Amino acid sequence: MNSGFEFLDLNHEADRVLRIEIKPESARFIAAQKSVLALVNSSGATGDNPLVQEYQKECSKWMNAQLPASVCATDDASGNKVIERHVSSALLMESSPVFRDLCLENPHDLSLELDVRGALAFLELINFLYGKRSTYETSPFALFYLLAAAIFYEVESCVTYCCKLLRNLLSLHSLPFYFCCNYLYMKGRNKEALLLFDDAKKFLLSQHLLLQDKQSSELALHLPLNAVQVLLSSDDLLVESEDQVLLFVLEWARHRYPKLEERRQILSSHVGGLIRFSHVSSERLKEILSYDDFDPHFLRRMVSEALQSRVESGCQISSNSSLGAVAHPRGRLLHPVKVVELGSPTTGSMVSLELKREECAVLSPTRVIISQPFSIAKREYALSLYVDDAKGRLGVSIFVRRKESERVSFRWELAAVMKALQDLVILGADSIVSRSKYDGIQSEHDVEEFREHSLGTNMFGIPWAEFISDDSPYFINGIFRLVVQIVTT
Repeated sequence: MNSGFEFLDLNHEADRVLRIEIKPESARFIAAQKSVLALVNSSGATGDNPLVQEYQKECSKWMNAQLPASVCATDDASGNKVIERHVSSALLMESSPVFRDLCLENPHDLSLELDVRGALAFLELINFLYGKRSTYETSPFALFYLLAAAIFYEVESCVTYCCKLLRNLLSLHSLPFYFCCNYLYMKGRNKEALLLFDDAKKFLLSQHLLLQDKQSSELALHLPLNAVQVLLSSDDLLVESEDQVLLFVLEWARHRYPKLEERRQILSSHVGGLIRFSHVSSERLKEILSYDDFDPHFLRRMVSEALQSRVESGCQISSNSSLGAVAHPRGRLLHPVKVVELGSPTTGSMVSLELKREECAVLSPTRVIISQPFSIAKREYALSLYVDDAKGRLGVSIFVRRKESERVSFRWELAAVMKALQDLVILGADSIVSRSKYDGIQSEHDVEEFREHSLGTNMFGIPWAEFISDDSPYFINGIFRLVVQIVTT
């Protein structure tokens, strides 16, 4: 017998032969394979976006996986490849209840029938049990195959190991994998895997993919259906208005589903109901009535309900507004700012953010206010207001769009108009220097994205309840005005 090699462990004697027969992929897997390949090569070229290209490369590699030369396999009478290994039944029985039952039911050899990807993942799982370092540590797609094997055979230690690695590999380019493989999270309702999926959803929402940045918007078009449903279901989706949500959905659907009938079915049954039509501008509602992307009956019903809600609430919505009555507005709409550039030789700007009391009232430890991005010295910034959960006070942050390896340096000065003085009062000033996490070593996942820098949570000097009250010193005629001066250094 050609065993290729034995799994060796000084504490566990190899007393069984593990026989893996390589079977062709099932019709169901071939259909899923075509679906994933269609996703990465879906209508429209991916252009020069390195994130999408990396995603395509990784998918194609694993969709066309073959047994490597290092895996010794023989041919059986049917022409199928067979891999045989010596393993320890004691080690297998200790590792999971599934292996324990398998060993008890098969007192001699252990036989499995797997496709190529399943066989490779299973061998990797056995390697893990023998304490060998995984060769999948840097490949999200490969790790999902290992995770699938660990969940199926109930090897909880390996599930934890895979989920930890996958959290570390979560990035813009790997994000679609986490949603394409969502069936894993529900399989057996594995707690660790479900928590991983929650982290993927939080990461998706934190990336602000609908900000119309070219790289982000292009990647958003490649998101699978369930990822788009997560985006549209969120109250905290970061957008300028619901019009922007509608336009994104139309572009995504046309990209992913070029056939009209399929697109109509997806929009009407799975996505359209998540658009908050009552917050879409009247002008946009009239415009989409002429589109053929939606089922006509569905679209007329949505538009009719949205318009009726405005009549009942007495709320007229213009193209510059996104307030409605059927569904509550999203909690993280981007608020406009006024920007005045500072004179030469200083490189910087004075940024003013004005908010009504009712707009500030939505703030909570889980709800924030974020400004529209603004540009200083060809770099994008944004302001954020939040309520600190521990201190119960209003905090201010500046978001800077940069790579994690980039060094960004700027001075800031924060001021607000106070009722007693009817003038600006300086609340705080300091400098921020973002240092490279990678110490000059570029990471392949080091992408440009908004990164937060907190300015503090006690600059206003009063608790949140007092700040938002009717006699607050920071609201004049119901308006709070915050001014930040940013100077690059």
